[in-house]
Amino acid sequence: MRAVALGDETEPTLTLLGGAYGALGQFDFAAAAYDIVLKKDPSSTYAPLPSGMALAADGDTGRAYENLRKALVLSLARYDKSTARRAVNALHSSGTFEFRPKVDRQFIATKL
Repeated sequence: MRAVALGDETEPTLTLLGGAYGALGQFDFAAAAYDIVLKKDPSSTYAPLPSGMALAADGDTGRAYENLRKALVLSLARYDKSTARRAVNALHSSGTFEFRPKVDRQFIATKL
């Protein structure tokens, strides 16, 4: 938090800040930190997963679904099955997996 106050708004710093807020249960602040990362770099491959988890914990299931889906798609594109599985687990645990169209669910089943 101190680094951001001193002007360090790099992706690693903001990601750590989001994690710290999440650990403290301040999911709205965590989501805000991840939002800054995603606005600065929409192609960020790390921020969508924890952002989606923070949004789900904060009750914003619509935005949570979008970020978790983005995390899943990006991880599959990078052949990162570990992160893809984490994204699918987050979709299930957040209650947003059912938002996914049936064709998406079938596609995920073939990839994982």
